[in-house]
Amino acid sequence: MTKPDWTTKEFREPYWQKAREILAEYSEELKVDTSAFGITTGGAIVHLVPVKRSKKSEALWKRLGKLKGFEERNKVMHFTRPSLLYGTLTLPLVD
Repeated sequence: MTKPDWTTKEFREPYWQKAREILAEYSEELKVDTSAFGITTGGAIVHLVPVKRSKKSEALWKRLGKLKGFEERNKVMHFTRPSLLYGTLTLPLVD
């Protein structure tokens, strides 16, 4: 059995779609960044399009923090702009 090629759009699309469905429950402002994608032992990492920092978006990020698999990427080790909020969503790998 050959391993799937995770660099193809066909492999990534189901993860992007699942992330869109999850994010739609929280806010229509949230978008999936289809230019970035990753695979780890923990699952598929879907990046979110950065959101402009405001009281409303910070409250949304706090709510997303309770979502399993969500991780805020505003960390020292990542390139970030202070005016934006960054995040990723880790989804289980599909066999």
